[in-house]
Amino acid sequence: MIVLIGLNHKTAPLAVREKYSLVVRRKKDLLSSLRSINGVGEVLYLSTCNRIEIIASVEETEDAGKSLNDF
Repeated sequence: MIVLIGLNHKTAPLAVREKYSLVVRRKKDLLSSLRSINGVGEVLYLSTCNRIEIIASVEETEDAGKSLNDF
């Protein structure tokens, strides 16, 4: 199953999107950290001026999705 977690210009103001973008850029080995979450397979991180998204293939959506969201 595929899980999408993200913010965009319709769901969050610019100040919030910038905050998350900066936090993620500082995170070393972001993709490795996301892939290490139990139940998460492949991961894609996308950041533009209007959105931030984490897209992942997961085995158990409830547990893995919650873990991705907590991350």
